[in-house]
Amino acid sequence: MKYAENQVLNHDECRFDYGDLFVDENRMCLNSKEGTGAPCLGDAGGPMVMVESGDGEATLVGVLSSFNENFCETGEAAIYMRTSQYLDWIELNAGVSIRP
Repeated sequence: MKYAENQVLNHDECRFDYGDLFVDENRMCLNSKEGTGAPCLGDAGGPMVMVESGDGEATLVGVLSSFNENFCETGEAAIYMRTSQYLDWIELNAGVSIRP
């Protein structure tokens, strides 16, 4: 499995690339220009995971929802849906327990 280390952009920086239509409280953007890799075609639905510094546990924080088709080359921000906005739905429909 491949992975990359990148920073999450603040909403203002993300809106600069995509505008208000795609960036709201349900979404976040990943900066790949200064990271170690970028999502490419075929990566839609892929995870954004953060590793907790205290316990070392990986937590799914986003799911890749959209990006420019030339993203691999341009490094534009990729948009992820925030899983935190859907925790109740995920727990109910996936039959998994959400850790606090």
